[in-house]
Amino acid sequence: MQYKGFIIEPVYSVCADWHLTADGRIVPRKPKSSDIEYYVVLDPTQNNSRFFAEFTIAECKSEIDRILLNIGLKCNA
Repeated sequence: MQYKGFIIEPVYSVCADWHLTADGRIVPRKPKSSDIEYYVVLDPTQNNSRFFAEFTIAECKSEIDRILLNIGLKCNA
């Protein structure tokens, strides 16, 4: 997800893309929204390096807004 020139991506828990069956086999599965641990914000102007992380998208957006306001910019582009 893009927001004001930053990229917000979910980080899933370690076991989000597989599960064990009753007979002990590992079976791949698609991660669900309940498997999200936190969201990381990447800065495209710094080769998509990790800028910061928050627990919700709303927290990410408010922190981006706060940072841009302190710098005096409307967008990171």
